[in-house]
Amino acid sequence: MGIFDRFRRQNKAIELLRVRVKSDHSGTMWVEFEPQRADLQDAEYLFLPLCYTGKVLFNFDPRDSSMQLAASMLIRLLRRCLDAGLDSGTNLFEHCELDDVVQYSRMPGQRLVWEADIRLSWTGITNRGIKTHFPLSTTTQLSVFSVIAILQACLHAMDEAGQSLCHDAFEFLVAQYESGADYSDPIVGQSLPRLAYMHAISG
Repeated sequence: MGIFDRFRRQNKAIELLRVRVKSDHSGTMWVEFEPQRADLQDAEYLFLPLCYTGKVLFNFDPRDSSMQLAASMLIRLLRRCLDAGLDSGTNLFEHCELDDVVQYSRMPGQRLVWEADIRLSWTGITNRGIKTHFPLSTTTQLSVFSVIAILQACLHAMDEAGQSLCHDAFEFLVAQYESGADYSDPIVGQSLPRLAYMHAISG
């Protein structure tokens, strides 16, 4: 019996990846990956942005007009990213016309002012759990920007085939939200990333 089979029988989650999204005083964002397993699979870099997108959208209370606006903004920005093409050569912030406010860097910035801590865990063959910790200074804008930064970082971690799967998965995910999927429903937030992943790998 493999380790994943044993943990599934015990109904336990296995932490796979720890991620830190950081921003400095100049608006530069960067992402640091800390794999928690030596045998981490490439697929986790696809699960991560899918699950994180669902979690950030779930955190936006639709009864709050500013959060509702942020959710709509994030979905529109992801559509712009898809229009640009999801590959490692695309500057997502630039294509979203945000690069006058925020820039992505593969190198650490200076004078850290904000940091989010994200944990991705295995909870089943095609199920992943995600936990997030945001500082009290987190704004809706920072939350939205962090999604784009994680997506950009994960594209850099993927090969060409992975980038193609990522595009197909996000096409499915964004289309569902554009069609009215309730981002404030926890079941939607948990199931859509899995369905998007399954759609991509079965296509």
